[in-house]
Amino acid sequence: MKRTAALTAALAIAATALPVPFAGASMSEATFNHRANDICSAAGTKIENLPATDQNNVAKQVPRIAAIVTSMAAKLSKIEAPAPRKAKFKRFITLTRQSTTLIGQGVAAARAHHVNHSADLLYKGIKASQKSVTVATDIDLTECARDRFPGLTGNTEPSAGN
Repeated sequence: MKRTAALTAALAIAATALPVPFAGASMSEATFNHRANDICSAAGTKIENLPATDQNNVAKQVPRIAAIVTSMAAKLSKIEAPAPRKAKFKRFITLTRQSTTLIGQGVAAARAHHVNHSADLLYKGIKASQKSVTVATDIDLTECARDRFPGLTGNTEPSAGN
């Protein structure tokens, strides 16, 4: 019994010395914003460093951008959002993944000369992307509220909004 009490006390003391994520508490809003915005900023920089997307290279650029955005979403999904932002943050990640998938499928359909299907998929993908920007703005993730597919949405660079 004394050993159990001593072990419990030792574990409790060790838990208080651990960094916040390991101790079971959620991260602060400021830390959450900083981490999420850093991930989105890094992805934005990678996209900006790609050649501009135009009608001549869209088939090559979309898979490159999709890979960057998919990696960004995977990294973001590992962040624990503060309780008041958790649902919207998950929604942002879901919309980001959905838009990336739909835009990729739209380009594939265009390559297969399925014009109407391609247009439908691209429209849905761009709408999902616009919704993700709105959600990111709502939870104050300014670096995440960017056009991730410049050239497809009418923008020539990945700037805020669609």
